[in-house]
Amino acid sequence: MSALDIAAETGHWRAAQILLGGGPSPDRLRLEISLGLQRVALVKDGVQVYRTHCSTGRPGYSTKRGEFVITNKERYHRSTIYHVDMPYFMRLSRSQIFL
Repeated sequence: MSALDIAAETGHWRAAQILLGGGPSPDRLRLEISLGLQRVALVKDGVQVYRTHCSTGRPGYSTKRGEFVITNKERYHRSTIYHVDMPYFMRLSRSQIFL
């Protein structure tokens, strides 16, 4: 298990971000997800600049709450589980959570 895996799995997103080579502070750029509203918002410098719908975990497969770092990005990704295309795939904290 790598240092990145340990940082991501234990919720130390800042350490994971450093191990990935850096990135913006959440004060400058972040995504906020509303589980109740099924919405995701892009917040830049404290101002919401984009908002769209999202789909979170269904009953029995709840979405984990917390702060995460994007650890993988793929322009063209195909799910090996659901066998569907997932354009602009972003994995969060080396987990099964993704956008």
